[in-house]
Amino acid sequence: MSDQQRPGIIIDMGSNTFHLLIAVLQQDELAVLHKEKTFVHLGEGGLGHLTGAAVKRAMQTLTHYKKMALQYPSASIRLYATAALREADNTAEFISMVEQELGWKVDIISGREEARLIYKGVLSASRTLPGEGLIMDIGGGSVEFIHFRDGGMKWSNSYDIGANVLEQYRYSDPLDKDDINSILRFVTAKLTPLKQYIAQHAARPLPLIGASGSFETLASMVSPSNPASQIAASTFEELYERLLPTTLEERLQMEGLPEKRAGYIVLAMLLCKYVLSLTKSREILISRGALKEGAMWELLRESPIL
Repeated sequence: MSDQQRPGIIIDMGSNTFHLLIAVLQQDELAVLHKEKTFVHLGEGGLGHLTGAAVKRAMQTLTHYKKMALQYPSASIRLYATAALREADNTAEFISMVEQELGWKVDIISGREEARLIYKGVLSASRTLPGEGLIMDIGGGSVEFIHFRDGGMKWSNSYDIGANVLEQYRYSDPLDKDDINSILRFVTAKLTPLKQYIAQHAARPLPLIGASGSFETLASMVSPSNPASQIAASTFEELYERLLPTTLEERLQMEGLPEKRAGYIVLAMLLCKYVLSLTKSREILISRGALKEGAMWELLRESPIL
C-alpha cells in the first residue's frame, strides 16, 4: 500500500456493539478495506457498572481487532467509547487495562460529540439528504438526535434512553399494555426537550433519518434479501403491529432479525413510533453511515496523507 493510501482505523466501542472500520480516502470517498462488528453488550444489566463478563468480552474483541490492525502498520488508529463507559463507575480500570494490554488509548466522548460524529457519518454516506431532517441513532446506552437544515447542524442532543437503559426494567414477554404505557411515559418525559424543540424550530412533516443497528435491522426485516433504503410510515406501522405482540422466542424465528437484536427490537420500535409521532414524517430514510464513518472521515481529513 502506498503512502497515498495510508489507512485509518476506527474502533467504535458502543454499549452493545463494537465496530471495527479500516478505510482509506480515495477521490474524496471512503474506500472500505475491512469492517466487522461484534455484539459485546458492554452495558449489560443497565449502565453504571461494567460486569466482569462484559469486560472479558470487550477485551477478547479488542484483542481480535488488534490482530486485524497489525495488518495495517502505517494506519492511524482511534478508539471511541460512548454511553457505557461514560456512565460506569469502573471505567478507569477498564481503560487502564486496554492501555496496558493493547497499547491503545480510548477516547470517551460526550453525547454531543457522539451526535456530531454521527451527523458527519450520515453526510459521508449520502449525497441525497433532504434539505431538512432529523437524524436518530438508537444505541445501547443513549439515543442521539441531530436536526439539520441547509447543509448544517442546527441542534443536537443525547438522551440516556438506549436499549440497555430500557432493558434493565423487567417487562413481561410479550410486552403487555401496562409495560408499553410505562415505557412510553418514561420516553415521553425524557424526550420533552426534543418535543419542544421540534414544535418551535423544525418543519413538519420533518423527514426522519435512522442511523445504526436498530434501523438496519428494520430495513432487513422489511426486505431481507435487499435491505430497504427507506421505510414508509405505513410499513413501519405494520411492522410495529406485528412485532409488539410477539414473544422473544417468536422473534428469534423471524427472517431479517438478528438473534442479538431480538431481545430489544420492540423497545427500539416504541422509541421510533414516538419520534414519528413528533416529526409526522411520512417515511424513515435509512443511513448506511453513523459514528464510525464520521470519525473515519474526520481522521483521514485531519491526518496528513503523505
